[in-house]
This record gives sequence, C-alpha cells and structure tokens, in this order.
Amino acid sequence: MRVKLVLAALFLAASFPVFSQAVPSATEGGLQLAVGAGFSASEGDLGVGRMEGGTLWVDWSPNKVPSYLSGLGLEMEARDLGIAHSSTLPSNFRQASAGGGAIYTWRPYHNFRTYSKFLVEFGKIAHAGSPTNIDGTSIVYVPGGGLEYRAFRNIWVRADFETQLWPQVYKTAYALMGGTVGASYDFRHIHAHY
Repeated sequence: MRVKLVLAALFLAASFPVFSQAVPSATEGGLQLAVGAGFSASEGDLGVGRMEGGTLWVDWSPNKVPSYLSGLGLEMEARDLGIAHSSTLPSNFRQASAGGGAIYTWRPYHNFRTYSKFLVEFGKIAHAGSPTNIDGTSIVYVPGGGLEYRAFRNIWVRADFETQLWPQVYKTAYALMGGTVGASYDFRHIHAHY
C-alpha cells in the first residue's frame, strides 16, 4: 500500500508544471550613461606649484556584452586647471585637456565601486615666468582610478586619482599628479528583485 501511495504522489508531483523564475534578479535600463562634475587639484613635476580647476566626465557602459567584458566602458573627460593656482604660478597660467578612453568598473560592493582607467587626451599648457616657461600642446596619457560611493539612488560621489603624462611639452616629459572630488548622476537604472 505504501509503495502505491509513494508512486501516486510522485506521479501527481510530476504532472504539475515546473515554474522557473519569471522576473530576473536585476534589470538595467535607461541610458547607459553617467554624467559628472568635480573639483580638481594637481601638482606638476617641474616644481611650478599647485593647480586647481574643474573636471567634467561622461561614462558609457554597454549593457549587452559577454560576461568577460562586463564592467568595461568608455569615459570622456575635460579638465581646466587654470581657474585657481598657488602663488608660485604666474597670473596668466592655463592648463586644459580633453579626451577619452577605456574605463573598467568592478562589481559594486554594498554602496561602493572601484574603477581604473586609461585615457588619451589632447592638452594645452601655457605659462611664463619662474622657474620655467612652458607653452605647448601635447597628447596626454592619463592612467588613473578611483572609488565611487552611492550617496542616494542614482547619485554617486567620486574620488579620482590620476597621473597626466605630457611627453611633448618643454623638451622633457612633463607629468601632473592629482585628484578630483565630485559627483555624478548615473542614468543606468538598476532595480533589484528579491
């Protein structure tokens, strides 16, 4: 009798349809862009002092890529470091650059995410006076990275660190080391389903 009951229960269980997950565990929609702005400060290796200004950036990441490319995207960046500077720089100082390149963002951990980037920009730097006279344009190589924190829904606060390499300025390679603190609005809507 027990064998018949067990077989009947198995037959009945097998006759019910099996339901799979109907809703994905996360969906991502909207524009695949994040747009941000921040305050930047850098110092050059020629001993000319600290330079300050603003930076704008736009990050784009494709949403349909193979898993091994997940996290890879593009960043466009523009910077102007002629807004303020230390007193050791002349009043006519100006440094600006703009360009783009690859950015890789690691999977978020709680409300934090880290990224690394390598950009190629076109830059112009100009100032006259002690200790050096610089006036030139250059292709600028920008390796860097940083940390972002989700402050509220689509608002991310960013701390970015980078080195700008200016190989065509002033007969020797010129480098700026500095950082940017700012915020971005992430248009990529990510909704988790539990």
